[in-house]
Amino acid sequence: MILLSDYNALCEKFNIPKISLDFYSDAYNCVPSKQMDHARYLEVSLTEYGVFRPMQEGEEARIRLLKPDQTYVYNDCAILENGRLLVTLTDTILSYKGKARFDIVVNQPHHPAGEKGHVYSTRLAYLDIAPTPYSNEVIESSNEFGALLNAIDRVEEINHQAEASAETASQKAAEARDSADQAGESALHAAASASGANESATQASASAALAAASEANAKSSETNAEAKASEAENHANLAKSYACGDTGIRPNENIDNAKYYYE
Repeated sequence: MILLSDYNALCEKFNIPKISLDFYSDAYNCVPSKQMDHARYLEVSLTEYGVFRPMQEGEEARIRLLKPDQTYVYNDCAILENGRLLVTLTDTILSYKGKARFDIVVNQPHHPAGEKGHVYSTRLAYLDIAPTPYSNEVIESSNEFGALLNAIDRVEEINHQAEASAETASQKAAEARDSADQAGESALHAAASASGANESATQASASAALAAASEANAKSSETNAEAKASEAENHANLAKSYACGDTGIRPNENIDNAKYYYE
């Protein structure tokens, strides 16, 4: 069953003709339509001697149609919340120009009491199907229509690529944040190393003043302090390289740093 809110939303997009089909009285209903359309619908109210008869619980409705080329259609009808019917005029129904005749068949295939379900059909109505400017064969084989389908495929492919690019950008942003965190840690290590180097130099000077006899050991300590300072400088340069580049110690550092990814 189709809710009226959904049906009203459909009516805002398309002008849906409304007809009444009676189970007993003839009324000439001829609905204009167009060959090969895909957006044609029909609202049908079922009546008995002009009195509205809503669809009952357990009932089903189908359109029974003879096309102008003498082929047949037997399709389900959607039941609206208000008891009326919505018929979709499919491209098969509208595939051939001319006048098609149809009726609506209501049946209850499974009667609640186990009895044989009823079959109840309306009087006839007609579809006046106007032709397209070209034949069906042209529609199926024309390169112009194939190009249209290819264009639709390309649009779908572009949408997929855009989604993939957005996901890649998100990953890059996460990597940039990680690089920035690592650069901060490297800067802290560099500062700690520099502090250690200064402390070693102080200790070396104190050892030289207090123990002239241990000059060799003092020189060794001084050498170690210089190595620490050099290491600290290397750490500082590496931190700068990961943070903003422009040190020359890593390949592609000017496009592989936290500042570049952030911008």
